[in-house]
Amino acid sequence: MSHCATNVAPMKSAVAQRIGDAVRLELVHQGKTQVDLARALGMPQATLSRRVNGTTTFRADELAEVATYLGVTINDLYAGPGRVAVA
Repeated sequence: MSHCATNVAPMKSAVAQRIGDAVRLELVHQGKTQVDLARALGMPQATLSRRVNGTTTFRADELAEVATYLGVTINDLYAGPGRVAVA
């Protein structure tokens, strides 16, 4: 039996989506852009966009760099977008 993945969109994982949503909301909350974050990570903006959209997952080292850049913990990002306090 063949498992050909031709023309099949990648499935978004719930965890990747939750982390991406948290990163996106935290960027907005801090007045930063995905372009700013991509530059800080030394990553193409298109690659970062796929991670923030939950299409691909952040690697552990990238997630640590994202947390440091945003001044949050990795656990905050795993907790999802509800972590951000609305002022």
